[in-house]
Amino acid sequence: DGFYLMEGDSVPVKNYWLDVIMGEIKAHKPFAVLGAQYDGDKWDAFYEDIPLSLLHHTNGNGIYNTSHPLLERLTGQLEVEAPCPYNSIPYDYRMSQMWVEGTLGIVPQLATKIMLNEEGENITLSDNTPMFSKWANRWKDEVPYRFTKAIHNYAATNLIPRHLGPEYVIHGAKLYSPWDPARTKVTLVIMEWFFDRSLNLIQKLDSKDHPFSQVIIMIPPSVTNTHDYTQYTSVPVTLQFRDQPDVMDLCTANVETEWFMITNSYHLVSRHVDLMFTPGKFVPVVPFTPATYPFCLKYPYCKEIISLAQRWNPRNSKVVLDMDMLYHTKERNDFCREWTERNGEDGSDLYAAHQPMRWKLKEGKIIGPKGPTGTDYLAYLGREKLYGKMYKMTDRSLYGARAPFVKVYKKEEKLDGMTEDELARR
Repeated sequence: DGFYLMEGDSVPVKNYWLDVIMGEIKAHKPFAVLGAQYDGDKWDAFYEDIPLSLLHHTNGNGIYNTSHPLLERLTGQLEVEAPCPYNSIPYDYRMSQMWVEGTLGIVPQLATKIMLNEEGENITLSDNTPMFSKWANRWKDEVPYRFTKAIHNYAATNLIPRHLGPEYVIHGAKLYSPWDPARTKVTLVIMEWFFDRSLNLIQKLDSKDHPFSQVIIMIPPSVTNTHDYTQYTSVPVTLQFRDQPDVMDLCTANVETEWFMITNSYHLVSRHVDLMFTPGKFVPVVPFTPATYPFCLKYPYCKEIISLAQRWNPRNSKVVLDMDMLYHTKERNDFCREWTERNGEDGSDLYAAHQPMRWKLKEGKIIGPKGPTGTDYLAYLGREKLYGKMYKMTDRSLYGARAPFVKVYKKEEKLDGMTEDELARR
């Protein structure tokens, strides 16, 4: 009287998973559909804008009770709607829309282009609310949509074992290996402009789940710093006085470990720094943003980042946030050696022979980076045919990403970046 639709991207992660699912079926009877809602974190940034029917829909990867009359009506309506615009909506989401329309009276809004016929005329859809309401009045009290913890729907989310809970089957997830301290030593480089703003990060470091075995704080030569960091963290902290502009910190930090990451004193380390590695080869998994108009090219700064990176590799189409990249120290050294040969020890020649896109100027300022970036580094590795061997790149627009650092001094960062004239005009 039913079946489990186990889609191809579903992966059992525990023994006896099928026995557990059979037990869940017995425990939750009677139901029309038994499955899981979305359990990932990709939607967090725009959660409030998501339609209710999508937030609470049961993913298609679930158990269907073919003897339940509501399921018969829902699937029958799908067949009726096959020739109309509703057929453009995935079946599981469309079934959720029907149920929400019946229980709450919320009619789904379809994209304008979908509502046009071949002649470009508007299509008029039938009013199904009375029928869906009748179904809801008949079956809502028995809760025909039910949820099981044995199946979790992650919908294209990157995970490590720490993220897993009681589920026996995960759907739509990429499962990677976590950071292994025995295999990978990582330094944290902190860009600092004052004598104590980074102290906030250092004081909280030991309360975080992080991979850093050393910390380097990059500070101006004029700053006097007398902090005893052993009072605040068990991680060894080294102060390095700059001999080049701060935009060169990526290249000038004296890192001794094989890998490092970089942040600045306007940030804290996230509660969990979830570095991910591919199983087997154990190469780092790094998120990128595609260099397309919606995600990058409509923003002048991002557009300029890509323009600069394509000096290294004209085919580069990926933007990597500086603070997302796990830098390989040896390759960083080789990249920076060539970067400074091209652009000067202090980066003063970066724009000398090239006009930035959008004509570079905004109130006399260059709209673009003034030093090396993580995207430059990636483009360099691409030119050397190395990044495919050294990294697994994952599209954050599809799989999301978890920030390793959290900005806590947003206002201060903006004010510190202003000139005296700009501050006077505020």
